[in-house]
Amino acid sequence: MLDPNHILGDPKYRKDRLLLEAAWRFQLIAPLVDPNRSKAERQGIRKWLLAEIHQHPWLGPVSLSARSLRRWCQQYRTSRLAGLTLKNRCDLGESRTLPEGSLEKAKELLVEDPRRTIPMVVGLLSIHNPDWAIIARSTLDRHLRQDGCYRGGGGAVVGKGPYGMFEARDAMDLWQGDVCHGPVVKVGEKEVVAKIVSWIDDHSRFVPHLEAFADERLPALETALSKAILKHGAPLRLLVDNGKIYSCKSFTLACSQLGIHKIHSSPYHPESKGKQERFFRHLRENLLREVENAGVIPIEHLNRLLISWLDRYHDTVHGTTHTTPRQRFRTPMHRPVTLELLNEAFLQWDTRTISSQGKIEFAGQDYFVDPSLANQKVIIRYDPYDLSRIIVWRDGHKLTTATPETLLFRSLPRKKKVVEKKRSKLAQDYLDSIERAHQERLEREMNMIEMPEEDEENTHE
Repeated sequence: MLDPNHILGDPKYRKDRLLLEAAWRFQLIAPLVDPNRSKAERQGIRKWLLAEIHQHPWLGPVSLSARSLRRWCQQYRTSRLAGLTLKNRCDLGESRTLPEGSLEKAKELLVEDPRRTIPMVVGLLSIHNPDWAIIARSTLDRHLRQDGCYRGGGGAVVGKGPYGMFEARDAMDLWQGDVCHGPVVKVGEKEVVAKIVSWIDDHSRFVPHLEAFADERLPALETALSKAILKHGAPLRLLVDNGKIYSCKSFTLACSQLGIHKIHSSPYHPESKGKQERFFRHLRENLLREVENAGVIPIEHLNRLLISWLDRYHDTVHGTTHTTPRQRFRTPMHRPVTLELLNEAFLQWDTRTISSQGKIEFAGQDYFVDPSLANQKVIIRYDPYDLSRIIVWRDGHKLTTATPETLLFRSLPRKKKVVEKKRSKLAQDYLDSIERAHQERLEREMNMIEMPEEDEENTHE
């Protein structure tokens, strides 16, 4: 199809051609702008116009898009036939709407990290220059495409599998859980890849808990789940993958003690946990990549950023539910769990045989109990982050608590090392803005709470 701007640039195409184009457009949309036709009639005509091939006065057979029909109808209602006349652009090929310097800065950001998405680039540009916050994503995207600039962050490809689209009927009916490998962070003197544990409510897309750990072993998962349950109550079901940590006896026992039905996703079909995967992609595009670009930070700082960013995410309208996760999740805590039950449910467990001297060997340490229990096979329950004591069980009853003579290891040991990456000041500014917005929100909420005047306090004394 010929370019209308090429047509208008050729001297042989005179004003009558412009009017001919306008007349042709009007003949197509005339029934759609006729006030005497019913809504049903207009819908039928629009459907026919979109399905048919139409003969253009000089371009030959063409098809129409819904967007073109809407635009033409609006132009005709506003300016009558003149609104349908082709307008020649004298600045064709130039940027009319991108502020000076913004396109070059956007290219720099993509060279710095090609994985950045267009929305992320717009966000970073607005941090660099607040006046650039008005830049439209589609406009920036178009100009970057024209310049052949590589852009990362493409959408995930959904594979074929046994799952179609599904959604839990109510909040707290089903939570999905998974682990995302995040940026390199400092844990004490070491540098490790952060393992970010997330639990997301299937119905509302609300995230009851999000936390980064130094590893993705079972204790980290259970710690995150116990915090989520303490805040919001126990869900009816959990959907997890077939990883070893989700299939182990300790996690199964914990779910059973809390009355939670544990469901495993179908092997080799990650789309069954698509909401969690989509959330991780959103988290990576809008926070984790900029954390990487800002340099290695302590894991405690990363967790503060996760809390601040999650606050913003919960108040952002979701594209599928058309409401915010916070609004859709609001529900009374109908299955509260006590701290005592949580602590007991999430203790790890293993089996040991007590020696003839009343000694239990565990985690490279010796624990001692009453010699009367010698040679008995027992279950030991323990907190992997605090090995200063273990609880000895047998036949479903607690027998005693054992402590080591010398505590060699406070927790189960760990490892790991990694590479350094160049820092980005703009990424750091973006992360600071997330934390600032979260702090300002908390301060606004505090200011809404009316404190009693000093005189009022004295009158009640």
